[in-house]
Amino acid sequence: MRLNDLFTKTLDQKRGIDSLYLTINSSSYPIYKVPSVIKASLIILNKLIDNGDKRNVMIFPEKSDTMIVFAIFKIIDDILEGRMSKSYDPKKFKKGQKLSFEGCVVEFDSYEKINGTDYIWVNTIDRKTRCRNGLPMSIAPFFQPIESQKPISKQKKYAETKKIIDFQRTMEGEGDILVNMLKDYKAHIVNSIGIVTAIEKVDKALSNRFIINGHKSTDVLLVGSSDSEGNISLLGTGQYHSKPTMLISPDLYSIDGALKKDNVIDLLVIDIKSGPQIEKQLDALDDILGKEIPVLAICDIINSFDITYLKERGFNVWRWDANNMSESLVSGSRVIGNKKYLNCLYHKIEYIEIEKCDIDRCIELLRKNQLEFEESSLNILSVYKDLLRLALKFLRLVAPLSAREKDFVKEKLDKAKKIIISENRYVSDELNGVLSSVVEIISNLCENNRSLKKISQLERVLSEGQDFNICIVIDKAHDILEVSAYYENYCMSAGVSKKISVKTYSEITSESAPFFDTIIVSGWFSEKKMKKILFGFSSPTYYVLLYGSEKIWKMAHMRKWQNVYQSEINQTYLKSLSFVDENNDQNIEILTN
Repeated sequence: MRLNDLFTKTLDQKRGIDSLYLTINSSSYPIYKVPSVIKASLIILNKLIDNGDKRNVMIFPEKSDTMIVFAIFKIIDDILEGRMSKSYDPKKFKKGQKLSFEGCVVEFDSYEKINGTDYIWVNTIDRKTRCRNGLPMSIAPFFQPIESQKPISKQKKYAETKKIIDFQRTMEGEGDILVNMLKDYKAHIVNSIGIVTAIEKVDKALSNRFIINGHKSTDVLLVGSSDSEGNISLLGTGQYHSKPTMLISPDLYSIDGALKKDNVIDLLVIDIKSGPQIEKQLDALDDILGKEIPVLAICDIINSFDITYLKERGFNVWRWDANNMSESLVSGSRVIGNKKYLNCLYHKIEYIEIEKCDIDRCIELLRKNQLEFEESSLNILSVYKDLLRLALKFLRLVAPLSAREKDFVKEKLDKAKKIIISENRYVSDELNGVLSSVVEIISNLCENNRSLKKISQLERVLSEGQDFNICIVIDKAHDILEVSAYYENYCMSAGVSKKISVKTYSEITSESAPFFDTIIVSGWFSEKKMKKILFGFSSPTYYVLLYGSEKIWKMAHMRKWQNVYQSEINQTYLKSLSFVDENNDQNIEILTN
């Protein structure tokens, strides 16, 4: 059976969380069911843990929203499916203890049985006099123990609040019933899940961003944090006297400290590459792993190439990408990074390789003699660095230089020539020849940079492509306005209808970066930068313009990436997903798409 078929079969199975819906920021936004990729991930993880595989990595096209939504529904699913225990026993309340329900504060008085019916008695205030209210347990609201300086509510507020709750619950749908049940048991869940990530980011998202059936996530789940000493405190208003269901920690040392104080965590979720680097906390990770706690590391595809330290510790790796995602799975996950999931599904990279030319010879001469230059005088080393920067500038040049940029290049070249002449007697003839050749090549390119073939190739992509919203990624050394103006004029003169945007590396890889139909990269940057550009999924389609020297860099980096992919064909996941066909009692093997 193929993975797509298995997920279709599995996602059709009814679960409690299917009755819930999610909105973002406010109820005026579109309403979504639980994202399919989240539901599928929960099923996969539960199977792995049930099979004894407690160390796992899940890689998603988008991580920021995905991790938080995953944690929310992991907790809710565990509660509804019985993986987390609920415990509500009013008999354990102490006389005089403050309790809360829907913002109303009461004082516990007693728990009594009258004529065979269990009653809970609570006190309110009416004109400075305590009012004793008795409620049969069958209709009493769930009271949450709190530690608060708030005064006891007045009798009128208590009566009005209870009346509103009683009315609302007569109008409940299936999802509302589940949410209200979760709210009732908010401070009475025995188990908890730990998350290692930036506390402020998650707290803000839970409080304001993700809304479940019209309720803030923090209204449904009790959230807390642990400090460097392992001390736990609750986040948000209304300080409940209970342990949090979701425990957020800024680093592994904080969560390890909480565990050492006998706090129990059923699953630890680690946000890879958010906040302190996990690689620098491996002693704490090993300590946690020694406690046999299930650990799930979540990361995006960009950072998934650098998790060797997890694989060495026996972590299984599951990668959500085009190999195991389908259109139906992605379309059912619109609430989280929809564009990134969709762009990942249709991800296409085309490398436009250009035959070797003068700029390649320039780079080759400088790189080949790098050691000799580094051992030369400071003046010659300075010339070498300036010429290398200029060569890289021309290597990624995709528009003719402006007059200002030409003046800058000529100024650098004139300075280089003077130093070469003054240092001539201290430099070998070979190095002098290299420097003179490089200066001559760059000088010619400065005067005739329109001849650089990346410009004509980029124009060809624009004229032949069908996409409208185009982004050109350039080196920060180039003038954004000049490049933008050049290609807007080109499209106009060529009769090509395009919306042209020009971005630097830092702009296209920022969290607020917009999405495009096509992204054209002006050259091959560093390995780290290329990973962030190509696997940031700001577009489904990428073109990368490459001269000969860049092709060599690309091949080296991609060989490394490919080795990571091949080493991750982890059969543990596929075996855990196998099942027995009830019709013929045969084990069904799961295959990748």
